[in-house]
Amino acid sequence: MKMRTDSLVAVSALLLTSGCMTTRDRIARYGQAVTCGQYQEAERIVSGAAQPGTKDGLCWQLHKASALAWQGRLDESTQVFDSAEDTYWNLDETSVVTRGAEHGAAILLNDTIYPYAGSGHERVFCSLYKALNYAALGDRDAARVEFNRAGERQTRYFEERTHEIQKEERTLQDNLTRNENRGAGGLSQNILASGALGQQIQQKCGYDYDLSQSPEAILGMLAARDFYNAYAGHARAVFRMLDGDSAWGDFKQVAAICPDIRMVGRDTADFRSGAAPQHQVWVYVEDGLCPVREETRIDLPLGLIPYQNHILYTGMALPYLIYRPEASDHYTVGSAREQREMELLLDVDRLVKTEFDIRFHGVVAREVARLVIRSLPQIALEEAARHDRQNADYYRLGKVLSVGFNLATIKADLRLWSGLPKRVYGQRLTFTPGEPIKVGTRYGDIEIPMPAECVNAMVIVKKPAAIAAPVVTIIPF
Repeated sequence: MKMRTDSLVAVSALLLTSGCMTTRDRIARYGQAVTCGQYQEAERIVSGAAQPGTKDGLCWQLHKASALAWQGRLDESTQVFDSAEDTYWNLDETSVVTRGAEHGAAILLNDTIYPYAGSGHERVFCSLYKALNYAALGDRDAARVEFNRAGERQTRYFEERTHEIQKEERTLQDNLTRNENRGAGGLSQNILASGALGQQIQQKCGYDYDLSQSPEAILGMLAARDFYNAYAGHARAVFRMLDGDSAWGDFKQVAAICPDIRMVGRDTADFRSGAAPQHQVWVYVEDGLCPVREETRIDLPLGLIPYQNHILYTGMALPYLIYRPEASDHYTVGSAREQREMELLLDVDRLVKTEFDIRFHGVVAREVARLVIRSLPQIALEEAARHDRQNADYYRLGKVLSVGFNLATIKADLRLWSGLPKRVYGQRLTFTPGEPIKVGTRYGDIEIPMPAECVNAMVIVKKPAAIAAPVVTIIPF
């Protein structure tokens, strides 16, 4: 019977895990295309999945909008970002009944059941990129609206995360209570408190916090900079200043949160002095690509579960972050009049890691709740087989099929906007209209012709990989 059981487990897993392109595959292929500078191919890979109204549509809409921007198709990129904004709005307006049904299905299966809602820092980037697109297309009124929206989203981000964490905690407690009502007792809490489980998660996922800590406690240990998009804040301040609006509050906020960035301090001091900028260009370089998620399996020590001899398999799938290489480890920017080292303005890896750490506690708790639920049928079927020997093979076959289903549905949520940069560098320098400026990288210079008619300018350089062709956007003022 043991050999037959093992075979059935393998066959069940094979049949149930087959299917079309996975999230992991799509993100990997997208990243490979972008790394090679094949931006049109990157768009093609995600276009079919970037459908409004689908569970994962938002994720792929954001990827598609990035791919279009890399191609210089800013108008089309903005239209896709608009569609993503509609998805955000629909998700925010989703009824409590629908959310309850999603929670019920997800606790039995996995987190991929939830519609992709992105994270706070992704929403800020969505508004920022729309603002930059509009500014480059010459629609300053629309750009101003989107820059303001990016600022509002940044301001609300911390408050929204706190609210989401509290809501997530209530959902987890409801799930744990349901497990206890199913006869699991305090098993979920005991597993979460296990040092053996915590050690595996630390080794395989790089999770830096004790599982016994609440998400609120983790949140309390983080600084404002861990949540703050200085790129969005600084670009908004510069745009408002060059467009003739008041930007003092924006400059002051960036300087307060990022006091070590010399460019920010210089801009803030110059703006406060009242001197009008003349032949100044602000250059931003978006370097590399942000982390992606990978899946690892955690096998729970069976000693933590009663009736462990009744269980064929128990485990969980958890995500961890893989960091991708930079395109260059330093940047300079120069004109005929001066040359400067570019400064690190934003570490996007850090933003992604902050969001990952906060959400991970809930991810583990949900996986433990699912693990307990999945174990109970195996225990019940084995007990039935022991008491009804005449039909024991049928009960054990049901147990094997249950394990096969579990293996097929144990899955980590790997969705995230992988088209964001790894880091953003910034610098301001004086230029001569009509003469080029040069952005220097470890692998050569990027020459950027400056329009003869512009008094001031913003320049965005996207360099997602060392071998990828740079994409340059000039916003003249």
